[in-house]
Amino acid sequence: MKKLTTPGTITDGVLKIHHRKKFDEVLKTMPNGRVVVTVEKIYNKRTINQNAYYWGVVLELYWHGLQELGWKITKAETHEYLIQRFGKKSITNEQTGEIMDVPLRTSEMRTVEMMEYFTQIYQSASEDLGFEIPEPNEQIKLFENN
Repeated sequence: MKKLTTPGTITDGVLKIHHRKKFDEVLKTMPNGRVVVTVEKIYNKRTINQNAYYWGVVLELYWHGLQELGWKITKAETHEYLIQRFGKKSITNEQTGEIMDVPLRTSEMRTVEMMEYFTQIYQSASEDLGFEIPEPNEQIKLFENN
């Protein structure tokens, strides 16, 4: 089955197909018959800055916090622990209504999901480890010069 996908924009209920001429050209090459037209919202994946902040600040500090409490754990294991604990998405069985949580890798997260993930880690660091993780662009003073 041939599939045709194109980006577009909806403004005030009107769909504008990007690169409309090219879209129409490809459409003419498709066989006659019934089709399904689907319009779905495009969500941005987590940003490069979010990823850098996660690995360079959030994960690093959380890992040190666990070590200070006596846990012999690697950064990779800390990442897996955080994913297992906070990086989940819920899937609903449409027939039974049952809900199942499955892991969601940070590379699969959208920008909003990544911020929600950070918020859960901030709360855990504060409540479970006893320290605050600085938010992006928040400057922290690590030591004072006298």
